[in-house]
Amino acid sequence: MSSLLDAVSTLEHQGRFAQALNTVQTLLTCEPPRLDQAALALAGGRCALRQGGLQGYRTAESYFARARALYEQLAQGDMVATV
Repeated sequence: MSSLLDAVSTLEHQGRFAQALNTVQTLLTCEPPRLDQAALALAGGRCALRQGGLQGYRTAESYFARARALYEQLAQGDMVATV
């Protein structure tokens, strides 16, 4: 997965935010493991914010919410084990 996230990061650093977002969407439809999904969602949110505008903000908001939900799901097992 790291190489796929690296590809998204490379597109982001090149300023190709729309292409990076399309790559994130494609990768998320493949149902990677939850940790990878969360990392991709964060990257998608970052790219959407960098695109700017109201649409970019709304898109970023949905990606960040998805990442938060995934991280919370991952942490639930640790929280239960601790209690």
